[in-house]
Amino acid sequence: MTEFDVTYLCGVPEKRASRISLLRRQKLTVGADAIGKVTVLDAETLNDDEAEARIRDLAGPHTRLLVLFSLSHGTSFRVRRDALIGMGAQDVMDAAGLDDEFLTRVQALKHAAQPPRILIVEDEDDIGDWAVDVLRDAGMDTSRVRTLAQAQARFEAEPVDALVVD
Repeated sequence: MTEFDVTYLCGVPEKRASRISLLRRQKLTVGADAIGKVTVLDAETLNDDEAEARIRDLAGPHTRLLVLFSLSHGTSFRVRRDALIGMGAQDVMDAAGLDDEFLTRVQALKHAAQPPRILIVEDEDDIGDWAVDVLRDAGMDTSRVRTLAQAQARFEAEPVDALVVD
């Protein structure tokens, strides 16, 4: 697994320290710049207005935001989840959730923050160059090889999300 930056904000100090330690054990870098990274907003100690203000400040096209929250008495999970997602969170989780679930969600957002990796197998330069340009313009991490043998070697060295073969 490659290292990935996670910014962890707010939260109950003991739980925050425990979760940061867990992220570091999983080789996730904690505390770096949040642009293009995963941001965890532990809103457990924030009231609704504070949580909304923080979410709106943090939410953006390049930030993957996981909001941890606690349910107040009489509030359903679904109502709270829908409200937080409506404010701009990409994912939400009850702060009382298990560490395994927390890690799974951070890792899922980590992968969502990365562009898809596409390998194109095309022996004709004009077509191959065109396909690479189109997919890169669409925001994908694209590379190209000329033969299936090269594709197999590249895939074994570094798996891709999709393979385009002529």
